[in-house]
Amino acid sequence: MKFTCEIEEDGKLAFLDVMILKNENGSLGHSVYRKPTHTDKYLNFISHHHRCQKLAVIDSLAFRAFKLCDENHLLHELEHIKKVLIMNGYPIALINQRIEVMKNRVSRNAQNEKSTNWCAIPFVGDVTYRIGRIIRKELEVNLGYYTGKKLSTYFLSHKDKYDKEKLNCGVYRIKSSRCSGW
Repeated sequence: MKFTCEIEEDGKLAFLDVMILKNENGSLGHSVYRKPTHTDKYLNFISHHHRCQKLAVIDSLAFRAFKLCDENHLLHELEHIKKVLIMNGYPIALINQRIEVMKNRVSRNAQNEKSTNWCAIPFVGDVTYRIGRIIRKELEVNLGYYTGKKLSTYFLSHKDKYDKEKLNCGVYRIKSSRCSGW
């Protein structure tokens, strides 16, 4: 187990996904923290995925901004999200629409929302939309989608198969002329 210790620098301290900031008046502020190695690469809008998976990219970034940022840092974070999503091919009108949806969802009281059942089905193209409408209507459930098998899963692995029980696992002994006793 390895423990680390973060040191405050310039009145800022990163903790998980949150950047904690010391304000001029001595109070603490908070915003989203990204590691220096973060690339801002997300699912591209023109990729072959169901639309709800693309919306989930916008929703998750906006939801995180509303939950983690204080009033002083929220606008800056939302502008960053818009810039990054545009770079990943998302239309600005859709980004603004989903940010409003997340804003309303976060502001609603969670106790007033009724729980609904969910079902996940594979996304295989246009047929998924038709099947999804039927399932949603008949079963009154929300749907989630996952991508099917990727082409690589249909090819044989280049690795040799082995029987784990027949392997002699353990510490290896290497004889050396420099060491006596082996």
